[in-house]
Amino acid sequence: LHNCVIAWFLLVKKLVITMLDLQCSSPFPLSPLCPSHSFYFPLLLYCFLLPFSPLHSSPPFLPSPHILTPSQSLYQNPGVGAVLALILALGNIMNSGSKVRGCAAGFDIDLLSKVKDVKTSDNTKNLLHYIVEYYVGHADKIAGMATEVCPLPDANNLLAASHIQFDQVMTDLTQLEGEVKECSDKVQCVLIHSPVDCLQPFKDKMDHFISTAQQNLQKADRDLKHCTMQFGRLVDYYCAKPPAGQSCVSMEYFFASWFPFVQDFRQYWERVMAKRKKSLQMKSTINVPVKPLCKGGLKAKLKAHHSIEPVRS
Repeated sequence: LHNCVIAWFLLVKKLVITMLDLQCSSPFPLSPLCPSHSFYFPLLLYCFLLPFSPLHSSPPFLPSPHILTPSQSLYQNPGVGAVLALILALGNIMNSGSKVRGCAAGFDIDLLSKVKDVKTSDNTKNLLHYIVEYYVGHADKIAGMATEVCPLPDANNLLAASHIQFDQVMTDLTQLEGEVKECSDKVQCVLIHSPVDCLQPFKDKMDHFISTAQQNLQKADRDLKHCTMQFGRLVDYYCAKPPAGQSCVSMEYFFASWFPFVQDFRQYWERVMAKRKKSLQMKSTINVPVKPLCKGGLKAKLKAHHSIEPVRS
């Protein structure tokens, strides 16, 4: 039934748009084409608003939180810097025998995904496990943060940010601006060639829709510029370099380089925290102090009283 309704509306939409094109190119009034204005204008309103329903209900689809949230976390969170400092220090220690590789001042972000590949001799742990365990034990000293707070952002936000392309968003916004302009022109054409007593509520609803759409487009354009500036500052902060064959650092390359490391770090961090919590609970139950009975106290007297056997007659 739902598919039938959609198909019927699409058919009516095509019919109404054809009638609208005829009306805009013809000097004759609209009433001979559709004598029932009470039926025509709701359908016309529906046909105008249908392609713009997401734009009408909310601002355009630039997911600013997916960009700003991980960017602010990677830029401002002191725990991120502490984790990267641990990786750099441990890497220099492991490469201390080499004069070239043992005194590095930094590393490329694409090396983050290779941290877990460095394993112990018995192959039971890797470098990522050691970093997480060391951070959990010294978080308050090396980062000034509580141990219960994970230093790295949510991996899902990084994954969502890696799928955003600024050029595509700009193209979509430009296309939307053109469609809103075309919609506004068609609305004016309908208002000019329609009877005065049949303009409402079509006129008010379309005026409100076009005004809201233009405001949302302006807000989306500001958000796009702000997100582009924030991402550029983040790239400069980490001195990220584009991969071979690319002229600039893209969102996909930057956040996709972080994603596997952050995902593995958070998963093992949760396991370490759960084990740590369980260990603390066990210690608190085992080390419960038992206060000895006072000889002259009430409990001692009651115990002595109950221990006396009654005299049998």
